Amino acid sequence: MVFLGAAPLTTLLSQSPFWFAIYWIACFFLVGFVLLLAVYDLIAIRQEHRQRMNKLEQELSDAAEEARQLAEEAKKSE
Repeated sequence: MVFLGAAPLTTLLSQSPFWFAIYWIACFFLVGFVLLLAVYDLIAIRQEHRQRMNKLEQELSDAAEEARQLAEEAKKSE
C-alpha cells in the first residue's frame, strides 16, 4: 500500500487532501491491526509454552516419584 500511495496513486492523492488523509489513515490502521495480531500471537505462544512446560514438569515429578518408589521396593526386597 505504501508503494501504491507513493507511485501509481500519487497524482490522485496529491489532488485532494481528503483522499490523501483517508488513504494514509487506512494504511496506518492496517499497520496497527497487523501489530496487534503479532502481539496477540506472541501472547498465545507464550501461554501455550507455559502450559507445556507445566505439563512436562508434572510428568517429570511423577516419574521421579515412581523411580523413588521402585528404588525403595528394591531395597526392601534385598
